[in-house]
Amino acid sequence: MKLDLFKRNKIVLSFAVALVLVIAGVAYESVFSESDAAGLTDERASNPAATVQIGTTSGELTFLGPNTIADIAESAKKAVVAVTATPVVSEKTTRYRTRDPFYDMLWYFFGIDPYEGFSNQYTPQPSSGTGFVISKDGYILTNNHVIEGNNKITVTLLDGTVCDAEVVRSMSNPDVAVLKINAEGKDLTALPLGDSSTVRPGEWAIAIGNPLNMGITVTAGIISATHRGDDPAVAQMFGNIAIPPEGFIQTDAAINLGNSGGPLLNLKGEVIGINTAVVMGGENVGFAIPINSVVELLPKLMTESKGGYLGVSLFAADANFARRLGVSEGAAVVYNVISGSPADKAGLRRYDVIIEINGEEVKSVDDVPFEISSHAPGEEIEITFIRENRINVITVELTESPQK
Repeated sequence: MKLDLFKRNKIVLSFAVALVLVIAGVAYESVFSESDAAGLTDERASNPAATVQIGTTSGELTFLGPNTIADIAESAKKAVVAVTATPVVSEKTTRYRTRDPFYDMLWYFFGIDPYEGFSNQYTPQPSSGTGFVISKDGYILTNNHVIEGNNKITVTLLDGTVCDAEVVRSMSNPDVAVLKINAEGKDLTALPLGDSSTVRPGEWAIAIGNPLNMGITVTAGIISATHRGDDPAVAQMFGNIAIPPEGFIQTDAAINLGNSGGPLLNLKGEVIGINTAVVMGGENVGFAIPINSVVELLPKLMTESKGGYLGVSLFAADANFARRLGVSEGAAVVYNVISGSPADKAGLRRYDVIIEINGEEVKSVDDVPFEISSHAPGEEIEITFIRENRINVITVELTESPQK
C-alpha cells in the first residue's frame, strides 16, 4: 500500500511539474511574439553584433550598434559640403612696395610714384568652412562668419565637384547664411532638420565638417549641455560671438577650425545644430546653434536677400546701470542712434531700453539684431522700450542697410 501511494504521488508531482513548464513556455512565446510584432526581433537579426537599446524623448527605441554612427555618417556626408571664401581685393600699390631700387629712387629723390593711378589685384589666403544641403534645389546652410566679407564663394561636393555659390542672405544672430548653387544635373541629398528643443545632455551627437580644409571628417561624442550663454557670467566667454536666443548646444564631439557651418546630428541622422565655435584652450568644448533658432527663419532666409535695418548700436546693461534704470542685468540699451535712420525717425534715443519687438520679449542685446534681421526692408515693426521709468511703444518702418 505504501509503495502504491508513493507511486501515485510521484505521478501527480511529475504531472504538476510538466504543467508548470507548459505554462511557462506559453508565457515566453507570448512575450517574444509581441516583441516580434514591434519589430524588435528584426532589428536584432539585422545586426547580429551586440546592440544597446536607447530610449528617446519621443518614446521610440534606437539601437546603437558598432556600425550605427558609421551608417549615419555615410548617409549624411552626401549632403555636407566644403565652403571656400576667397576675397579678391583691388587696391592701389603703396610706395616702397616693389623693393625695386630704381623705382624706390624715383620716389626718394624726385617724389614720383611710378605706380600712381595703377591698381594691384591680389588674392589673399582663402578661408574654409563647412555647409550642408537643406533642399535638393541647391540651398545650403552655413555660418555667416564663414562667408562674411568675402566676394567669391565656392562649395565642393562630396564627389569633388566645385560649384560657384551665391549668398542668398546672411545674418549675424543667429550666425547663419544661406547659399545657393545651380542644382541642375546634380543629384543633391538634403539633410532632415530635427527638433533641438528635445535635446538632452548625455545624448549621442555626431559632428561632420571640413576641419583645417582637410576634407569632410566625422567625429562623435555626446551633448554636454544646452542653453549655454543664458547665464550672463558664461556669456562673457563668447566675446563678440552672437549668442542665439536659445543659447548654444555644447558638445564634446571634436569641432576644429573649418568645422564651422557643419551639421551636428542625432542618432536619427537629423540636424539638431550648426557647429559654430570652439574653446581653443579647452578639450573638446564645442558649441552649435540649435537648429530651432533657424527653422522659423528659413523661409525668409531662402527668399530675401537682406534683412531690415534699424540704425542703432546697443550695449548690455551691467549690474549698476541696470539698477539705475530699473531693468534686468544684460538688458538691451541704446547707445547710439544713427542720424536719419529708421530708429532716428521713429524717435528712439540714447539710453532707451528695448524690452519687446512685435510682442517678443527682448532678453539680451543679441535678441535685437536677431529680430530686426528677420524682417524685410519696408516692413513695419512695433518696438516697446523704457525711457525714464515709463513704457513707450513706437512703430518703425525698416529700410535696407546703407552699408554695401
